Amino acid sequence: NPLNVRRTIMEFERQGVAAVMIEDQITPKRCAMFAGKEVVSCEEMEMKLKAALDARRDDEFSIVARTDALTVHGIDEALRRAERYAAVGADVVFVEGPRTIEEAERIGRAIDIPLVYNITPSGSVPPIDAKTAEKLGFRFLSFSVYVLLAAIPGMQSFLKTMRDTGDIGQAGANAASMKTYLDLLGYEDWKQYEEVYATGRDVSNKA
Repeated sequence: NPLNVRRTIMEFERQGVAAVMIEDQITPKRCAMFAGKEVVSCEEMEMKLKAALDARRDDEFSIVARTDALTVHGIDEALRRAERYAAVGADVVFVEGPRTIEEAERIGRAIDIPLVYNITPSGSVPPIDAKTAEKLGFRFLSFSVYVLLAAIPGMQSFLKTMRDTGDIGQAGANAASMKTYLDLLGYEDWKQYEEVYATGRDVSNKA
């Protein structure tokens, strides 16, 4: 409810989060790629957005309003909600689930604040590239769980080769190096601080 939203915004903003997306699905929500979604009333969503905007203290902290009404009630209702969410003061609007390029074009024309376009692996949304999204009027391109999906074949290939050959060198031929892994973790920085704290040296001037 709006009180929960207000508290959430206060906590996230305090932690330095850049944006929060607020959705108009009922709770518990369903993944956009699956059937059976339901949405709350437009008025209830508007109150949540107002609570978020009231709680915000930093204008650089963005409030993203998402509607799943398109697949539930159709494009006209989705656009009506998107326009109302923008009028309340949302910084970004996300109309989930355009089924055709024509629907995406309608969304791009109807809303004059930054828009999100989300590509799903289910194929339910036209898989456009970033330049096309920009031409249609979208500022943000989201790609759902693609990073995870891209990693799965590598994991499966590694495990299959290990099962078949037992040869770690062959199985891990295309794996990232340990240095790459440690660099991604920022290991050297953590190691430095481990040594600082172990020796008791003054760290008052260190970030």
